Amino acid sequence: MSTIASKSAFPVLHSGDHLTFDEFVERAANTKEFSHAELIQGIVFVTPAQRYRFHGQPLSIVTALLTVYMLDTPGTEFGTQTTVKLDDRNGPEPDLFLRLMPIRQGLCDVNDKDYLAGPPELVVEVAASSVSFDLYEKKDMYEEAGVLEYLVWRTEDEQIDCFRLVEGRYQKVVVENGVWESTTFPGLRLDLNALLRYELQLARKTLQEGMNSEVYLQFQKVIS
Repeated sequence: MSTIASKSAFPVLHSGDHLTFDEFVERAANTKEFSHAELIQGIVFVTPAQRYRFHGQPLSIVTALLTVYMLDTPGTEFGTQTTVKLDDRNGPEPDLFLRLMPIRQGLCDVNDKDYLAGPPELVVEVAASSVSFDLYEKKDMYEEAGVLEYLVWRTEDEQIDCFRLVEGRYQKVVVENGVWESTTFPGLRLDLNALLRYELQLARKTLQEGMNSEVYLQFQKVIS
């Protein structure tokens, strides 16, 4: 008796595939040839290998700062490179996010399949330049989903773009004195010039000044 080799029940994930969120995570779990992939407006984007100075190093600096903020701020949670289900057509993997937990009436939570569901309040992406899809398809997606604050560090361009959701649309924030301050997370201050120069100690000092402010202390007392 002749036999016919059966095809895999889970086709390999490719950039450009049009899938639902459930199809995306099912195929991603059975595709071993890549490290990261995202679903943006129903289309799969497989992430290429990332460079150190243009991605890994800036990512680690912001990670350190957001971790400090989270550790001292009850009711907040920081995460990195985690698939987020925004809806059936969007499952991005933000480089970094900071969220308000349910005890603070946050916009997202962990679902029964262990995916973050709903928009984190703050998303930070590290991109190469202004032509990156982080400032186009992903920006539109985060805006539509209701991510309150969105930062894009364009490493090759040496710029950091800051957006805030106002009446359902992103407005670019004019940053005074080079220091961005969150309106969602009181006391969270990022010295953009220090970040662009990779001066972690100065950035840490600016953050601590924000966390010493009265508005931060009041925010902290709400939960503690």
